Amino acid sequence: MMHRALIAATWGLVTHNVNQSSIKNHNGNGCTYLLRDVVTTADQMVEAYKDIVGAPGVSVSVSIDGNIVYCRGFGFADVEQGVKVTPQTKFRIASISKSFTSLLVGRMVDQGQLNLDADIKTYLPGFSPRTKEGNSVSITMRQLLSHTSGIRHYHKSKDENDDEYTGEMLSTKACDSALDSLAIFQNDALLYRPGEDYLYSTHGFTVVAAVLEAIMSKNYPHYSLFERPDRLKVPTGSGIGKMPEEVKSSSLFKELFKFLSLQNTCLDEPYNIVPFRARPYRRAKKNGRLENSPCVNNSCKWSGGGLLSTTPDLVKMASHLADIYMGRLCDLPQLAVVSRDTLVNCLWHPNRGTIQGLWLPGGLYGLGRSTTPIDKAKDSTHSDRLYVGHTGGAIGFTSILFMSLPIAATSTSDESDDPSSASHLPPICVAILANLENAKGIGQLAIHLTELFTAVLLTPHIWPAAPIITAEGPLSAPPIAIAA
Repeated sequence: MMHRALIAATWGLVTHNVNQSSIKNHNGNGCTYLLRDVVTTADQMVEAYKDIVGAPGVSVSVSIDGNIVYCRGFGFADVEQGVKVTPQTKFRIASISKSFTSLLVGRMVDQGQLNLDADIKTYLPGFSPRTKEGNSVSITMRQLLSHTSGIRHYHKSKDENDDEYTGEMLSTKACDSALDSLAIFQNDALLYRPGEDYLYSTHGFTVVAAVLEAIMSKNYPHYSLFERPDRLKVPTGSGIGKMPEEVKSSSLFKELFKFLSLQNTCLDEPYNIVPFRARPYRRAKKNGRLENSPCVNNSCKWSGGGLLSTTPDLVKMASHLADIYMGRLCDLPQLAVVSRDTLVNCLWHPNRGTIQGLWLPGGLYGLGRSTTPIDKAKDSTHSDRLYVGHTGGAIGFTSILFMSLPIAATSTSDESDDPSSASHLPPICVAILANLENAKGIGQLAIHLTELFTAVLLTPHIWPAAPIITAEGPLSAPPIAIAA
């Protein structure tokens, strides 16, 4: 609570001048000064957050309509060696990895290989979840992806406190595949019957990845999630009963990164040399002293929290999804990682009872992302925007990827002619990565940065009115160039 109050107070101080004096009557060269003010204000906000939480380093990128307009590194990626954070610095993105996993699921749904509402035993006959009473139950992919399956997180019971699950988070065990990872928890009873409650579960996403591997294995080598040259579709050197490398979730993620042209996103492989990898840090509980976080191996949870990325790569991925949402790839489906229907009506569809934390007002969990439903968005500053995002916490790191999107409106909307309405503004994507465990307030920082750039776009002469999005689809918006 104290962190949130401090960040809110800092936000008020550093944005006072911009809100009250800078964002007024700018035209011509005045726009240049305004944009410089915004960059300065954003710098002050991030520096204040970094100092308040005590993070060694922070990376931030903001994109507007697919163009990166703000990209900054603050502090150190490696304190001992004095290596500064740059836009190329790779951080653990923690649970944002779940958003990547959901894209693999969505693509398989689009290709007719996966039914979200089928019993997962259809794909994983050897996985037999049971209640505390020992009764066998059915779990669906939709329940796994929305954290309503009953599969535990790092806690083995609801009564354990946060200090009691660090053993699995600190694991140095290596897993060959998601199917291999199931051994960690598959014999543990469900904490509740599927569909009865919401409990965030990284292990649930391990099951999701295992299902993907099972489907790929069954159809190998004739089916590929992403098109591959024929020479790669022929199994070579695969022993009987051994899973081919091409169908493992690790390979699926690599193909996804390639499809999205994410050159600085990769698996968090502990023994590989990864250029520009940030070191992990934490604050000692007793005295707050900065410490190196222990070494871990995240290969048992690639799908739930095992990826590395940069903030420019994250906003690039988010901008691709925004293009799909805006209907810009409807005529070029081969370029879209998933269809618009799957994205909006499956992955981003909010599930009742999955209330998120205070960082996202009115937020519910979709499938691999948190989202503010349209009827709840009225609680936000801009009632005509849809918020979609995911936070993350890993050993040594904290993360968020956040999107502000125009809510679909009819051409007769009363807000379409309102100059103070944000309904005509393009998508805004914000990514923040910090190399510190439990860096609280990162969600509020993302929202504050989003509000800052929304405010400048609402300023006359900065962003010309664009066509209103309709329920049918549409919409192109004029490009903008803001010098960061």
